Amino acid sequence: MPGRAHDIVVRDSLAYVADDTAGLRILNVSDIYQISEVGFYNEIYYGGQEATSVAISDTIAYVGGLNGMKIVNIADLANPVGLGFYEASGYVWCVRVRDTVAYLAVGNTGVAAVDISDPAQPVELGFYSGSCNRPWKIRLHDKYALIGNYTCNGSELVILDISDPTNMTVACEINTPGNVGMDAAIIKNKYLYLLDQRGLFIYNLPLYNCADVNGSGGLNILDVTYLIGYLYKGEPGPLPPSTGDVDGNGIDNILDITYLIAFLYKSGPAPVCL
Repeated sequence: MPGRAHDIVVRDSLAYVADDTAGLRILNVSDIYQISEVGFYNEIYYGGQEATSVAISDTIAYVGGLNGMKIVNIADLANPVGLGFYEASGYVWCVRVRDTVAYLAVGNTGVAAVDISDPAQPVELGFYSGSCNRPWKIRLHDKYALIGNYTCNGSELVILDISDPTNMTVACEINTPGNVGMDAAIIKNKYLYLLDQRGLFIYNLPLYNCADVNGSGGLNILDVTYLIGYLYKGEPGPLPPSTGDVDGNGIDNILDITYLIAFLYKSGPAPVCL
């Protein structure tokens, strides 16, 4: 690589690399013994300065770097074209995209939620600024964003509720033995795997109540009617989807409804969502 590779996203036979001063590099990795570059974009910031992160959605690349996020059309891999730019107040160490919103870890500042529905004119929707404000890595999980904070004693990992990007709120903070929250992932909605400078730590983190299909925070008849609406009336499904698997058999069906009714009103066994 001509620069220093900070981040990589692989899609099919292509790898997209945020390569520091060399900008965005696009590699053909279909033959791992003969990797070749098929295109690049190095007008990241004022002639090319420190591309640190990349996210890909369809034919658009979102490249974070020195002072913001560049949006690049990569439909023609050999000739990427810049579309728009979001100016941030510091380094954008990580970019994650979901639907029409990009979430940015802005170093020494906080987390920005940016509307990217118009790639030519990205607009900030909301901004979270907490007790530490040294975000390094972002992982999206259903309605949550896991924020790894660099050198933050007491809040190495902050979990934000991003169900409303205009008003991101803290769901919880976790203090690890080290002071560097490098990365994290939630597995089966039950366990948090967290990487910090001292190693890998696994936490029991029940962010969701099994069978709380409407997300109200409690279990009652409204969850039954919500599940009926989802299964038989084409209404919105549970979020996360696993909360609807009340009996834990891996399938959402009428048995989950009867299981939940039995638990609520007939002293049946507790929900066991997997």
